[in-house]
Amino acid sequence: MSGSRIPMLHIQKIQNNMVGKHGIIDVKFEKSANKTILRNEFSRIPLKIIKPFYPEKDGTAYLTIISPTGGHVGGDKLEFRFNISNDSKALITTQGATKIYKSLEKSVLSTMEIKIEENGIFEFIPDPIIPFADSRYVQYVNVEMHENAKFLYAETIYQGRSAYGENFDYSLLELRLKVKMNKLPILNDALVIKPKANNMKNEGLFESYPYLGSFYIIGVSGEVLNEMYTDIDELLHSKEGLIGACSIFQNKGLFVRFLAESALILREYYFKLWNISRKYTLKKESIFLRKL
Repeated sequence: MSGSRIPMLHIQKIQNNMVGKHGIIDVKFEKSANKTILRNEFSRIPLKIIKPFYPEKDGTAYLTIISPTGGHVGGDKLEFRFNISNDSKALITTQGATKIYKSLEKSVLSTMEIKIEENGIFEFIPDPIIPFADSRYVQYVNVEMHENAKFLYAETIYQGRSAYGENFDYSLLELRLKVKMNKLPILNDALVIKPKANNMKNEGLFESYPYLGSFYIIGVSGEVLNEMYTDIDELLHSKEGLIGACSIFQNKGLFVRFLAESALILREYYFKLWNISRKYTLKKESIFLRKL
């Protein structure tokens, strides 16, 4: 696949002495008659996909990723490739949280390559990432999209397993996203959290908001983009226990990052952000994501 590539030197350092499983999901979506279908598909444990379903009348294909092993251990490599052909519409979600188990040395490495062709629509709306105590997780996402394509991408992160008293007890969480439109870079975002090197409750870090969310809406511009920004900015200032900010980049899209005091608030406003983004980008409302 063309476009920006994951920095191989960094990956090679992580992959040295890897002993975990190599999970793969490789799918291609195409429009056929009045709906989007899976033209090609391949998966390998510890990753698997469930047959697409169609809860919306516009033929959007909903695809669910599952992890039969329950979670991922240090040394696992997770490789995702999504190709959204011309005029196709696809949404990817997960069956449950992405659980990262304890690993004293090796990281779980996740790489995702996404290509969205002309008039394609791709939404990635997963459940949260939950890093267990002493876990390490590194994720790279590279996107190549047409200027007439639309891309909605979200991430939410818990501070650990709160039921077990975990509170930023993991070792590393590194998330990187690069987006190119018509082969030109429009977004390069990086989030690196090393709780053992910093006190996460310090001012300017998480303080009293241990739940983190990020939302990216790309493929909308002009007045519509400005109106969406206004609605999202108002949402982020509408409730106690929630703080956040949004930013427009290159008149191509909008980026949101927010913190919440509880998982309940995080989930509530994650859904509301998705609903607003769909309203302005796709001209439709969000629906309940059925978990099989």
